[in-house]
Amino acid sequence: MIIATIILELILSPLAYLKVIYNFYNTSTDLLLITFMSSLWIAIGPVILALLILMDLFYMFRILLMHRGCRDGLVDELEEERVEEKKRVQIFNETRESIILLYEKIKR
Repeated sequence: MIIATIILELILSPLAYLKVIYNFYNTSTDLLLITFMSSLWIAIGPVILALLILMDLFYMFRILLMHRGCRDGLVDELEEERVEEKKRVQIFNETRESIILLYEKIKR
């Protein structure tokens, strides 16, 4: 899978390189701007694409090396606090009463 991902990125990078040049010609009408942007991309585009591929592979390996995937080290924000049963019933009843009052107010 890792080798396939690397091969896929290497196959797609020349297509992305050409697509950027194609977009320069399609989105601008100024010949000077098209020439400048194209020559700039031809000069530094391969370096930028290589850096993007390396960053992509770095993040992929970083996630694959995590024991629990990309959730490793994150705090579970949806985890419920430990509350004693009596307090939990009281909170439930207060919430229920508030909802009933809101419903009756909206219903009028």
